[in-house]
Amino acid sequence: VFALSYWGLETLPQNIDRIPLEYFLSAIEVAKEYPGAKADKIAVIGVSRGSEAALLVGSVSAQVKAVVSVVGSGLSWPAWDVWTEPSWTFADAGVGYVPWANVQSMRRTYSDGGVEVTLREVWTETLRQAPAAAIEAAAIQVERIGGPVLLIGAQDDQVWPSCPLSDIAWGRLVDAGHVGRFPLDGRECYPGAGHALNPGYVGLPMGSTILVERPDGGVFDLYGGSPQANGQGARAAWKRTREFLEAALKR
Repeated sequence: VFALSYWGLETLPQNIDRIPLEYFLSAIEVAKEYPGAKADKIAVIGVSRGSEAALLVGSVSAQVKAVVSVVGSGLSWPAWDVWTEPSWTFADAGVGYVPWANVQSMRRTYSDGGVEVTLREVWTETLRQAPAAAIEAAAIQVERIGGPVLLIGAQDDQVWPSCPLSDIAWGRLVDAGHVGRFPLDGRECYPGAGHALNPGYVGLPMGSTILVERPDGGVFDLYGGSPQANGQGARAAWKRTREFLEAALKR
């Protein structure tokens, strides 16, 4: 397993802003050199915005044999806090993205000065306002992925609507006959779970997965769900992902 950082560190972009897909392709070459690695059995997993990268890389690389998108999106979105630039590039060209709408997040202020922010409506309204042609231009060509795809969403995701966004990718897979060619293709929308639904959280306390404090303090992003639903969803997603990868990558 190779966990790849692609933004936020000192030597990397400080935001998801014009990140070359070639960076991920070079990481695949590194991973192939690991002792015991199966160079012909490469899978990519992405979570949240990282799911865009995972699906995009799978769509442009014949080396990728399976992709898992967790609380992700079948559309590419603009660079965070920039909004007028692509998040991703390929061959020196920007990847198409949904044009951003001037929509305010929903905020609730408490008596102690704390602020709770819900972002889901920002993405939902931006998607509603976008012209059909723009949506098509931003749609990730998941049908070009040369292996099965697993799409995992959370019904009560309050960061963005990961189930409907995953359904966009699923619709392309179905319409293109990808599901017929790769019967392991699948989608899951875990009821009651929030954006913190993540197989990586299995075995960890789930109490802090509903609200996540921003680094500067005082502002909490609402992730949604409940500790019980997030825990159940994470365990189910972990089991589903393991079974999917075992089937997709077995010789």
